[in-house]
Amino acid sequence: MAFMNHRNRLQPSLIPEPVRRVEAGPWAIELLPGSAYAARYVATHAAIGFAFDSQRGVHAIGSDRVRPFDAMPNGLAFVPVGCDVMSESPMGGEYLRVLRTDGMALPGDRAFNNRIDPQATALALRMRGALLQPRVADDWEAWALALAERLKG
Repeated sequence: MAFMNHRNRLQPSLIPEPVRRVEAGPWAIELLPGSAYAARYVATHAAIGFAFDSQRGVHAIGSDRVRPFDAMPNGLAFVPVGCDVMSESPMGGEYLRVLRTDGMALPGDRAFNNRIDPQATALALRMRGALLQPRVADDWEAWALALAERLKG
Protein backbone atom coordinates (compact mmCIF):
# COMPACT_ATOMS: atom_id res chain seq x y z
CA MET A 1 0.00 0.00 0.00
CA ALA A 2 1.49 3.33 -1.11
CA PHE A 3 0.77 6.43 0.90
CA MET A 4 0.33 9.76 -0.83
CA ASN A 5 2.86 12.40 0.01
CA HIS A 6 4.09 15.53 -1.69
CA ARG A 7 6.77 13.63 -3.61
CA ASN A 8 4.53 11.11 -5.38
CA ARG A 9 1.40 13.23 -5.84
CA LEU A 10 0.54 14.23 -9.43
CA GLN A 11 1.51 17.83 -10.02
CA PRO A 12 -0.89 20.14 -11.85
CA SER A 13 0.07 20.95 -15.40
CA LEU A 14 1.97 24.21 -15.76
CA ILE A 15 0.96 24.45 -19.41
CA PRO A 16 -2.47 26.05 -19.76
CA GLU A 17 -5.03 24.49 -22.08
CA PRO A 18 -4.95 26.35 -25.43
CA VAL A 19 -7.80 28.18 -27.11
CA ARG A 20 -8.85 25.90 -29.94
CA ARG A 21 -10.05 27.73 -33.07
CA VAL A 22 -11.47 26.84 -36.46
CA GLU A 23 -12.42 29.18 -39.28
CA ALA A 24 -14.98 27.86 -41.75
CA GLY A 25 -16.43 30.14 -44.42
CA PRO A 26 -17.96 33.10 -42.59
CA TRP A 27 -17.62 31.47 -39.16
CA ALA A 28 -14.97 31.61 -36.45
CA ILE A 29 -15.45 28.92 -33.81
CA GLU A 30 -13.46 28.88 -30.57
CA LEU A 31 -13.32 26.59 -27.57
CA LEU A 32 -12.12 28.66 -24.62
CA PRO A 33 -10.61 26.66 -21.75
CA GLY A 34 -11.94 26.90 -18.22
CA SER A 35 -9.86 29.58 -16.54
CA ALA A 36 -10.14 32.89 -14.76
CA TYR A 37 -10.86 35.80 -17.08
CA ALA A 38 -11.69 39.50 -17.21
CA ALA A 39 -13.01 40.95 -20.46
CA ARG A 40 -14.38 44.30 -21.57
CA TYR A 41 -15.26 45.13 -25.17
CA VAL A 42 -17.91 46.33 -27.59
CA ALA A 43 -18.96 43.42 -29.81
CA THR A 44 -17.84 43.99 -33.40
CA HIS A 45 -19.53 40.72 -34.44
CA ALA A 46 -22.61 38.98 -33.09
CA ALA A 47 -21.51 36.04 -30.94
CA ILE A 48 -23.17 32.83 -29.89
CA GLY A 49 -21.87 31.39 -26.64
CA PHE A 50 -22.33 28.07 -24.95
CA ALA A 51 -21.26 27.37 -21.36
CA PHE A 52 -20.26 23.74 -20.85
CA ASP A 53 -19.57 24.32 -17.15
CA SER A 54 -21.20 26.41 -14.47
CA GLN A 55 -19.34 29.56 -13.56
CA ARG A 56 -19.83 32.59 -11.37
CA GLY A 57 -18.64 36.13 -11.57
CA VAL A 58 -19.86 39.62 -12.37
CA HIS A 59 -20.96 41.09 -15.66
CA ALA A 60 -22.64 44.01 -17.38
CA ILE A 61 -24.02 43.00 -20.78
CA GLY A 62 -25.58 45.87 -22.72
CA SER A 63 -25.77 47.89 -19.51
CA ASP A 64 -23.61 49.91 -17.16
CA ARG A 65 -24.95 47.98 -14.15
CA VAL A 66 -22.46 45.38 -12.94
CA ARG A 67 -24.28 42.39 -11.46
CA PRO A 68 -23.33 38.96 -10.16
CA PHE A 69 -24.04 36.10 -12.56
CA ASP A 70 -24.33 32.34 -12.38
CA ALA A 71 -23.89 30.68 -15.78
CA MET A 72 -25.65 27.35 -15.90
CA PRO A 73 -23.97 24.36 -17.51
CA ASN A 74 -25.29 23.77 -21.04
CA GLY A 75 -26.53 27.36 -21.26
CA LEU A 76 -26.84 29.07 -24.64
CA ALA A 77 -25.99 32.79 -24.83
CA PHE A 78 -26.06 35.55 -27.43
CA VAL A 79 -24.39 38.96 -27.74
CA PRO A 80 -25.53 41.19 -30.65
CA VAL A 81 -23.28 43.51 -32.65
CA GLY A 82 -22.56 46.77 -30.81
CA CYS A 83 -23.34 45.36 -27.37
CA ASP A 84 -21.08 46.63 -24.58
CA VAL A 85 -19.73 43.65 -22.62
CA MET A 86 -17.91 43.46 -19.29
CA SER A 87 -17.51 40.05 -17.70
CA GLU A 88 -15.21 38.63 -15.02
CA SER A 89 -14.96 35.24 -13.37
CA PRO A 90 -12.31 34.04 -10.91
CA MET A 91 -12.56 30.46 -12.21
CA GLY A 92 -14.39 30.53 -15.52
CA GLY A 93 -15.63 27.42 -17.27
CA GLU A 94 -15.11 25.83 -20.66
CA TYR A 95 -16.95 27.95 -23.23
CA LEU A 96 -17.74 27.67 -26.95
CA ARG A 97 -17.89 30.91 -28.93
CA VAL A 98 -19.21 31.12 -32.49
CA LEU A 99 -18.86 34.35 -34.51
CA ARG A 100 -20.19 35.29 -37.93
CA THR A 101 -17.26 37.28 -39.37
CA ASP A 102 -18.69 38.42 -42.73
CA GLY A 103 -21.02 41.08 -41.31
CA MET A 104 -24.21 39.12 -41.95
CA ALA A 105 -26.68 39.46 -39.11
CA LEU A 106 -27.56 36.63 -36.77
CA PRO A 107 -31.14 36.23 -35.50
CA GLY A 108 -31.86 38.42 -32.49
CA ASP A 109 -31.06 41.89 -31.29
CA ARG A 110 -31.07 41.35 -27.52
CA ALA A 111 -28.39 39.73 -25.40
CA PHE A 112 -29.33 36.66 -23.36
CA ASN A 113 -27.70 33.81 -21.48
CA ASN A 114 -28.65 30.61 -19.63
CA ARG A 115 -31.14 29.46 -22.30
CA ILE A 116 -31.40 25.69 -22.10
CA ASP A 117 -31.99 24.14 -25.52
CA PRO A 118 -31.37 20.40 -26.00
CA GLN A 119 -30.64 20.80 -29.73
CA ALA A 120 -28.13 23.57 -29.04
CA THR A 121 -26.51 21.35 -26.40
CA ALA A 122 -26.15 18.48 -28.89
CA LEU A 123 -24.62 20.81 -31.51
CA ALA A 124 -22.23 22.43 -29.02
CA LEU A 125 -21.06 19.02 -27.77
CA ARG A 126 -20.47 17.87 -31.35
CA MET A 127 -18.45 21.02 -32.07
CA ARG A 128 -16.45 20.62 -28.85
CA GLY A 129 -15.62 17.02 -29.72
CA ALA A 130 -14.51 18.05 -33.21
CA LEU A 131 -12.31 20.84 -31.84
CA LEU A 132 -10.64 18.33 -29.52
CA GLN A 133 -10.31 15.61 -32.19
CA PRO A 134 -10.76 17.05 -35.70
CA ARG A 135 -11.82 14.86 -38.63
CA VAL A 136 -11.90 15.54 -42.34
CA ALA A 137 -15.69 15.01 -42.43
CA ASP A 138 -16.39 17.76 -39.83
CA ASP A 139 -19.04 20.12 -41.23
CA TRP A 140 -18.28 23.35 -39.36
CA GLU A 141 -20.41 25.65 -41.51
CA ALA A 142 -23.50 23.45 -41.18
CA TRP A 143 -23.02 23.10 -37.42
CA ALA A 144 -22.51 26.86 -36.93
CA LEU A 145 -25.57 27.68 -39.04
CA ALA A 146 -27.68 25.13 -37.14
CA LEU A 147 -26.53 26.62 -33.81
CA ALA A 148 -27.42 30.11 -35.06
CA GLU A 149 -30.93 28.84 -35.89
CA ARG A 150 -31.34 27.89 -32.21
CA LEU A 151 -31.19 31.61 -31.32
CA LYS A 152 -34.76 31.97 -32.58
CA GLY A 153 -36.18 29.45 -30.12
